[in-house]
Amino acid sequence: MLNRENSAPQGREGDRMDEASFRKAFTELRPLGAGAQGTVQLVAHNKTSSKYVLKQIPLSDRAASSDAAALLEVDVLSRLAHPNITQMYGAWRNGRAINILMEYADGGTLADVLKAREHKGALLDEEVVLEWFVQIVGALRSMHASSILHR
Repeated sequence: MLNRENSAPQGREGDRMDEASFRKAFTELRPLGAGAQGTVQLVAHNKTSSKYVLKQIPLSDRAASSDAAALLEVDVLSRLAHPNITQMYGAWRNGRAINILMEYADGGTLADVLKAREHKGALLDEEVVLEWFVQIVGALRSMHASSILHR
């Protein structure tokens, strides 16, 4: 499901991302979505043209518990490392927002694929379902091994 063509954004291991270094290294291409938790932008690395996702979670006008949930999301994402889990490359605060730079899954979500198939009236091949099932279970197993529960 995930396409791992993109490698980590260029820079030395351990470099910290901040707003200034992000703006210098990336260009925003287009919005991908918005919801109650924030917005998601498609961005491109200026030197490599590799695409990434920038998730922006506003902290203003939110309860302290919502702020804590956003910070917890960053903590959880930073502990995930599995080929079938979208990778986080960096996170930083900018004023009253948390920014998370993540891997771009250009194939869309599993829900997108299922909706498109339903619209066409096409079923998934059994081999594809089994392959995806194995990928999902492997990702969940990795999360559980890190004491992370998915809801």
